[in-house]
Amino acid sequence: MTKRELAGELGGILGMLRDHAFLRYAPSGAAEYEEKQRSAGGHFAAIISRATGVPVPNPFPYAGLEGLSSVSAQTVDRAVKRTAAKLAAAQGRAEGAEAAVLARASEAWRKAAEAVSALQAR
Repeated sequence: MTKRELAGELGGILGMLRDHAFLRYAPSGAAEYEEKQRSAGGHFAAIISRATGVPVPNPFPYAGLEGLSSVSAQTVDRAVKRTAAKLAAAQGRAEGAEAAVLARASEAWRKAAEAVSALQAR
């Protein structure tokens, strides 16, 4: 898979989040929007795993997808690196078993970021 193909997949994920963003503003829709975010994180992890061969866990709620508007090969790199950094930061704040889980997730996403950086752009 190329970065261009990854960008196309990521564009679909971001479109789904944009289409359902209105849910986060209504108390009755907050839980449904959270489920959309969880689903987006799972899909993001699946396409990154498939493209890189590095198994990564669903990063919810630490997926680095917030604030992304346009999608390009550079956006994919940023999103994966941002996800790894957010997981590492969460690990620093966590304790015990949760910290261990976040450490493993952060390391997997860091390896995936290296693999994504090595992918061809076309």
